[in-house]
Amino acid sequence: MSRRLEHEDGTFAGVALATIKLDFFESAYSKLDVGQAGTVLLASDEGILYYRRPFSEQIIGRDVSTGPLMKLYRTHGNAGTSLLTAKIDNVERLYSYRHLEGFPLIVAAAHSSDDIYAGWRNSAVQLIGSLVFFIALLSWGGTKLLNQLAIRERLETQLHLVSDGLAQANSELSALALKDGLTQLANRRAFDSALSREYARAKRSNAPVSLLMIDVDHFKQYNDHYGHPAGDACLRQVAKALSAQVTRETDLPARYGGEEFVVLLPATDACGAKAVAERVLNTIANLNIAHAFSPNQKVTVSIGVATAVTFGQGEESLSAFLTAADTALYQSKAAGRNRMSAVSIAEPQEWIYA
Repeated sequence: MSRRLEHEDGTFAGVALATIKLDFFESAYSKLDVGQAGTVLLASDEGILYYRRPFSEQIIGRDVSTGPLMKLYRTHGNAGTSLLTAKIDNVERLYSYRHLEGFPLIVAAAHSSDDIYAGWRNSAVQLIGSLVFFIALLSWGGTKLLNQLAIRERLETQLHLVSDGLAQANSELSALALKDGLTQLANRRAFDSALSREYARAKRSNAPVSLLMIDVDHFKQYNDHYGHPAGDACLRQVAKALSAQVTRETDLPARYGGEEFVVLLPATDACGAKAVAERVLNTIANLNIAHAFSPNQKVTVSIGVATAVTFGQGEESLSAFLTAADTALYQSKAAGRNRMSAVSIAEPQEWIYA
């Protein structure tokens, strides 16, 4: 670090230069637990990197002013939290940073997204506490470096704001964990949870519950012929059309896997479920997505509909419900595709086809 010196008349008198060994930072920050792929960094507010963990001598002094963290600092002010991808190693991390008041320095700590998801169930509260603790330690390190104990005291009064930001970020990450990245529908994990919950609710109230199991016809041939990007675009259009036909807040459309989708319909009898299925069939056919290997020359779907009207005991009853929908789906495919088949479970393990 350097500072210009001047005579009393303002003329140039020289330069004062101070240097600090990088070993100081390595010793100060090496005990911070930011996970296997996390990072800790110290940079000037102009974007010159003074220290980064994991340490690499080649990147010390690098200009990172165009990186995502510095852009966040310039747009959001002296403190913030965000999910960013580092330009240095292309790793996505949840960053929390703060500008040291009175000094041209920025400190930041980050956990990688992979580390966050790996221990998600048990670490949400610990993550908030540890990152807040890291910010306090980093503030203390900057204070020791510049011999300004007052900086740490000011930072500690703002830690509650950092905690609120991390809580919001954790809530957003939790929502992302239940969403399919390609179609933006609920994913298999969210569907399994909702199915268990709604099936148990229907059993307690003796109300019907229905399930649509949907498969895009001849999708492998579509993917092989038009390519995977076109296949992804097709699935997104099908998902959008599916969502448009499921309008109740209690209903749940989800991507079950690959080209297979499901729609959970609580408090819906067989007649209502078949009506939804018919709307889905017609809407997707009317998209008129060209498909050279389909007998209809366009993308269509097959649908299996299952409705539970009485309920057995334990997991076997729920498994029979899923099996009934899957069996109805394969009936539609065996009958020529682009159609709907329905089955009602009137007694445990007794199916009535419609």
